[in-house]
Formats: sequence, C-alpha cells, structure tokens
Amino acid sequence: PSPPRSRSGAQRGAAAGRSLVPGMIAVRRARDVALDRVSDPDDRAELAFLEAVLPVLAERGELEVLSVRAGERLAAYVTALIDPPSYRLWDTRIEPELDDLSPGQVVVQAALERAGQTSGINWFDYMRGLESYKLRSATRIVPAADLSAWSSAPVSWAVELPAVVRARVRVVIAASPALRTACLRAKRGGLLRQG
Repeated sequence: PSPPRSRSGAQRGAAAGRSLVPGMIAVRRARDVALDRVSDPDDRAELAFLEAVLPVLAERGELEVLSVRAGERLAAYVTALIDPPSYRLWDTRIEPELDDLSPGQVVVQAALERAGQTSGINWFDYMRGLESYKLRSATRIVPAADLSAWSSAPVSWAVELPAVVRARVRVVIAASPALRTACLRAKRGGLLRQG
C-alpha cells in the first residue's frame, strides 16, 4: 500500500499553541519511548510548563509551530523560537511509526524555508547538540560553554557535589543493563525524578 499523503503547515498565535500541544506531547512521548528514554511530559512539572508556556509564547508571536501530517496523523513537528535576528529550533520530534516517510527531514526543511521568508531573521539556530540532521544543513558550528561562579569553596562544593554524584551514578547504571531497566521503570512509575 502507498503511504498516506502528507502535508505541512506553520502556525502562530495562541490558538496554534493550544491546539497542537496535545498532539505534540503524544508524538514526543512516542519518540522517547521508541528511544528507550523517559519522556519530559511524564514529569508533571514539565508537562505543566509546556501547556502553560507554549500558548503564551505563540500568542506573543515568539513561537512558531511547524507540523507535517501523514493523512490526519501528526508525523513530525518543530517548535521554533522567533528571536530576531535568530530563528531558533527549540524542539523537534517525529512519530516513530512514520519514520520511514522521513517526516523529520520534511519539517526541518520547512523550518529552514520559513526562517528564510521571515522578515528580520538572519540566523537559523539549531541550538544545542550535534545531531546528524543538524550537521547536514549547518554552515557553522558555534561551541557552547557553561560558566559557573561561586562566592566561596563551601558554596562551590554544595552546588557541585550533587552533579558529581549523579555523574558517577550514571556511569554505574550505564554499565549495568539490569540497573538501567530498573531505573527507567522507576522513572516511568514516578519513583525517581529525571536528571
């Protein structure tokens, strides 16, 4: 059978932000499950953030949602932050069951075209990460750095120690498939928080 016809579109405004949020969250969850990771919307605080912030940014004209549909199904989406002179790709997800249709490539191409057509936009920013889809169309990579400063050594230790412990725990978990599976189940069940 032939694949369903696809179409893409871009939406701005509060209605766009509110109307697409449920579909975006469903696609995001499906993709995260397919990649065997806990999905951000499974965290109640993250879900509340997405549901509250996306419509507000869209209403202010600072967020654009581009989507690709296969028939009536949301196949992929991009949320872009409109921050002249930059057009920033904030979140991109594909429906894993429709991956063979390459909806991610279609929606990112649509975002590149929208950025080029938007007055006052001179930069297309993939933001953080060096995923292959970003490298295919990037003309420049700008290294990012984190800067932290503290007033004293004890404050530094208090701030840094949890991150050091988490990093060491992650190494142990990564080395053990049984621990990794147990942690994923605990996170999905709400017994552990992400991070």
